[in-house]
Amino acid sequence: MACAAPLVCERSAPAVCADSRYPAWPLPPEVDPSDYKDNGDATITDNVTGLMWQADSSSTHMTWEAARQYCPMATTGKHSDWRLPTRIELLSLVNYAKQSGGPAIAYIFNTRSGHWSSSSYAGSSSLAWYVSFAEGYSSSYDKTFMLDVLCVR
Repeated sequence: MACAAPLVCERSAPAVCADSRYPAWPLPPEVDPSDYKDNGDATITDNVTGLMWQADSSSTHMTWEAARQYCPMATTGKHSDWRLPTRIELLSLVNYAKQSGGPAIAYIFNTRSGHWSSSSYAGSSSLAWYVSFAEGYSSSYDKTFMLDVLCVR
């Protein structure tokens, strides 16, 4: 099946055209969107998306470029294939069911507020997307700004 860009052909039967810019993760339950497994090695597996995350944010703030270099060098849980997550991957961790005034991420993570994503901001090459786990929103920042990093694999 031929699909017009940016659509791609899904290989499941029956073949359909789907937007490749969005993940095909199942929707989490409405009552408790967090379904995580502590792997006991400073990593956490998200059972909804199948992604494995570092349990702890970076110990220091860093620029976007430093964050892009930091994740591939990480060896958390004896894994060496870490990368900086995309904006949509970081947003998958936000718990929108939480009351305001508390962190919008599951207690199992040891994170601080703003975290860099690997996603550049389309409107300006000097900006990139970040996600705030303090309040559960996403915005863009100048790539020279110092933020935390949470790597994924």
